[in-house]
Amino acid sequence: MADYIAILDQASKSLSAADHIVYVTYTLVSDPKLLLAAIENLYKAFENTVSSLLIYEQEYKRISSTGESIDAKLYTYNTKVATRYNFSRKYFVAFSEIREILDWHKKSPVEFRRREKYIICMSDYRMKTLTMQKIKDYVDIAKSFITDVEKIVKKNERVRRRFA
Repeated sequence: MADYIAILDQASKSLSAADHIVYVTYTLVSDPKLLLAAIENLYKAFENTVSSLLIYEQEYKRISSTGESIDAKLYTYNTKVATRYNFSRKYFVAFSEIREILDWHKKSPVEFRRREKYIICMSDYRMKTLTMQKIKDYVDIAKSFITDVEKIVKKNERVRRRFA
């Protein structure tokens, strides 16, 4: 079984990369295309955090094995784990929105920037707009999610080391 602490550390690294893009690089370059790079790092951070939490839960036999797909992991997280730890619904909503943005990015025929925004257009004239404020909100939500998961995972890791 994979080490959930190492996966959680990968999530923290992805989050710090997104944070750096948003708060340092973007302020210097002011290119809205950087918002997509931040979104991709946020997606990795959320995905690794959920994976780490599910592996932790499997190791302590609280849930059965989940599938490898992200949809299966999110279903298990949403139905079993989030309710156990009283996680805010905003974590799931933010992760779903980030997944949707990346999905649109992959499928869109046209993307362009307008002023400080990055616009993703679909062939049926639907549009998604990425703004710096929206990305900053996602970074803040991801930080609090990773912090909450670290509290759970690392608290029991200290207990486990003491008795090992």
